[in-house]
Amino acid sequence: MRARSAAAATGLALSAAGFVAAGGVGSSGSSSPLIEGADLFVAKGYAACHDGPDTQSAVDVGPPLADAAAWAGARRPDMDAESYLAESMTDPTAFTSPTRTHDDLMPVLNLDEGEVDRLIDYLLDG
Repeated sequence: MRARSAAAATGLALSAAGFVAAGGVGSSGSSSPLIEGADLFVAKGYAACHDGPDTQSAVDVGPPLADAAAWAGARRPDMDAESYLAESMTDPTAFTSPTRTHDDLMPVLNLDEGEVDRLIDYLLDG
């Protein structure tokens, strides 16, 4: 089951990346950061495993990221929502979500600082 879920998630991520690269929603230079964050959420594969502000995961693997503004700031003591989300994206093994229900680990996606910022804006404002 886990191998099938991973294969499905990989396929969805690659399909989404192709959509964005081919000029999907928000790919023009004039798009807002919120739209870019929504596109990145799909293109980087987050939407395959995590529910987002306006997406539902294809495979039920990762904890939901919808409504992050309501919980991310309280997840770790002395860490605000932006810092928690940034750490979760850049070092996913630093903290295990209490909502995690499986043994699969979040992969390191090698996001640049701008991508992290746009994803955080999308998750907190989406």
